[in-house]
Order: sequence, then C-alpha cells, then structure tokens
Amino acid sequence: VKIYDKGKESNLERKNLLRIELKITQKRFLNKIGINSLEQINEKTISNLFKAFIERYNKILILDSISPWNALETHERVYYEN
Repeated sequence: VKIYDKGKESNLERKNLLRIELKITQKRFLNKIGINSLEQINEKTISNLFKAFIERYNKILILDSISPWNALETHERVYYEN
C-alpha cells in the first residue's frame, strides 16, 4: 500500500490531497481474484480488488515518529523497520 500527498507530488493547486494505492507487482495476485486480462474487469473483480485493498489497509501501522530511535529494544526496531 502506498500513501502519499498527491497534491504535493504533482504540484496541484489543491494541496493535502491524500492518495492511497494498492501496488500490484505480480500477475499472480490479479489471477487469484479472477483477472487474467483487461476484458475480465467487471463489477465482481473490482469488488475483489477492493476487498484485497481493505485487507492490506487494515494491517497498516502508521507512525509519525519514534524518538529516540536508539531507546528502542532491538526486537522493537526490527518490528518497526518491517
């Protein structure tokens, strides 16, 4: 999942435009939800894509900052780095 300020990235007049994307890098992912070609995109496959997006979105851990970083235990650093 990618989350970023689209307004800032694209120098849009409208600032603070939050964009959230599900980045798909493997065709296998699309095949599992029933998309093997563009012709197979329909209401059902869009619904499956949305469900996959929501599943991943719900697993996001958002941290503004961790300070001081060196105060964390090693196992905590590994958790936050991944």
